[in-house]
Amino acid sequence: MEHFTKESGNIKGLEVLFLENVEIQKIFGTRSQFASAGALQVLFVKEYNRYFLKVNDFLYPLMKRIPIYGEQGALSKIYLLPTTNGFSYRLIINDTTSAAFRNFETLLSNTSGFTNEDSLKVRERSPDDKMSRPTIKKEHSAPITSNKAVSGITGLLKTGIEKVKNAAMGLAGTKSLTSTKKRINQSEIKTKNFRQEAQSTFKKNFFSEELKLTQKFFELRSSNLNNTEEREFKDLKKVTDVPTIYLFKETIEEAIFRNKDVIEQRMYNDIPEVEKKGIVGMLKDTVSGIIHREAPKHVEAEPQLVEHYQG
Repeated sequence: MEHFTKESGNIKGLEVLFLENVEIQKIFGTRSQFASAGALQVLFVKEYNRYFLKVNDFLYPLMKRIPIYGEQGALSKIYLLPTTNGFSYRLIINDTTSAAFRNFETLLSNTSGFTNEDSLKVRERSPDDKMSRPTIKKEHSAPITSNKAVSGITGLLKTGIEKVKNAAMGLAGTKSLTSTKKRINQSEIKTKNFRQEAQSTFKKNFFSEELKLTQKFFELRSSNLNNTEEREFKDLKKVTDVPTIYLFKETIEEAIFRNKDVIEQRMYNDIPEVEKKGIVGMLKDTVSGIIHREAPKHVEAEPQLVEHYQG
């Protein structure tokens, strides 16, 4: 179901999950401020092979190397979403009893570095979204030193000055010209009946068609099993008849690049990264009592362990 405007440069997002009554706060250190409130849409954008959290204009791409911390409050669940420049976002979900909420945490666990409280989680790379920043080539202009180049510029300046003079003379010579327009008598002006002459710019049945689309959109949302039944991640990915919305391509890519900057610049309170090992290696560590609390920088998951999303 494609409802919200499909235009040039827009990308389709599938609404995998929908949760009502959430709040977004922007925090810096101990200070916080209100950012947004409303419904949370979890979107999957096939073109970028990535999931997004959307609350009104707030858009946050999920990446496996960005840790998201979850903490259970008295009446709500609070998630800390790192962002750039030392800021973070606090996502507050008030309904923590629904199947949609449990599916939300299942999706977070498989598409981000989500951890509950202080538990340790192995971080791995997200599927490739095939995005890279375009390289900007710097053009260096050589200084003009040759006599030939200088004389060429001088000639262009002279030509420009002559054109300005000719134009000025032409304007001065129009003083003797008389206008051919006739003055209109106000008594001859006819009043138009705009109500009779006005025509609608909307096509026939425009509003009825839009109403049908809106009704169908909400019917698909209510019939989405991800919102009503607790499911495994492999089932959460199998979405077909779900509502779809269109997002600006520039908005999507800006959000992805911003979170990639978070990864590169480590703009979050880091948790230990653990290198993936086989069962034998894990048993050896257990027997010897060695616990790795720190791992080398730039640890990457083995390619065969990276799971690719399916749209």
